[in-house]
Amino acid sequence: MFGAVIDYSSIYDEDFAINLHNSMPRLNPGDTISCMINNSLIVNPYRDYEETQTFIIVAKVDEGYYLYVPHYINIKDSKVADQYVCKKLQINTKYLNENIVYISEHMVAAIVKKDEGCSCKICKEYKRFAGPNQDDGSFICYSCRINPYI
Repeated sequence: MFGAVIDYSSIYDEDFAINLHNSMPRLNPGDTISCMINNSLIVNPYRDYEETQTFIIVAKVDEGYYLYVPHYINIKDSKVADQYVCKKLQINTKYLNENIVYISEHMVAAIVKKDEGCSCKICKEYKRFAGPNQDDGSFICYSCRINPYI
């Protein structure tokens, strides 16, 4: 009815997948993404999967992201974000003692919601519709810029 069915798994090209993800915008904490899950593991979106789940990014690192894992989702590689991990990764304290999991950029299946705004480099408070205002591409809010005691 709609034409021939093509099985893309036989012609999967990993270089093509990597180039496709290189054009994906850089995500920030607070953005919501969807990932594919197979056997309680987050898998590459170009592989077989059992279900799709939505996650919130809580931290970004050089090669990937840390995601908040709600208590109703069981992910094998998840770990608890204790005080040390939250401080090291600069994770908001509302995720303290919650499960988080690391994924690479290539594990993002889709961007559900990309927040507009930035978090302050000093106080870590999120300001909606704010943009980078420093030479290194970071954002420092007005309160932190005028307060000499921080």
